Amino acid sequence: MRSPIALLFALLFTTGATSAHAEPTPEDTTLSAFAVGATASILPLIIGGTRAAQGTTLPQRDTGLVVAAVGLGLAPIASHVAVREYDRAALFGAVPMASAIGIAALVAAKPDAVYDGTVGSRTAFGLMFTACIFGGALGVVDAMFAGDRRARAIRARTTFAVGPGGAIVSRSW
Repeated sequence: MRSPIALLFALLFTTGATSAHAEPTPEDTTLSAFAVGATASILPLIIGGTRAAQGTTLPQRDTGLVVAAVGLGLAPIASHVAVREYDRAALFGAVPMASAIGIAALVAAKPDAVYDGTVGSRTAFGLMFTACIFGGALGVVDAMFAGDRRARAIRARTTFAVGPGGAIVSRSW
């Protein structure tokens, strides 16, 4: 039996198996966006969660939390880049990455903020980590619809033609 990580990498590296000249189908982009986003979020969650659980000092445990948060923040960026939607990568990655940076700043300023901190520091951490989780998931789901957006954009065209008799503007759906 193959390991789940081997299957995940096989899925990741075989999702773009279409011709270099062919436009990817909506199904291809959906699978690519999901595979890349899931990999970008799950692997850092596993690594960071393990580090946070097995760390013996506060900085070690805090590092694990930051790794997990950054992975969640990178997931929507990676999935949108995989389907070539760079503007949406910035849009959907802004909140989770800002939250991950906030978590890093919180534990850098006060290493005991999460484990032995005040109610305020723990609440701030919880809100930022929640923003990483839900913002990352929302971004990956949005990237999964890239193929549908691309197909709609191809169907909706505006044509301008200028000739001796004047100009014509045509809108097709």
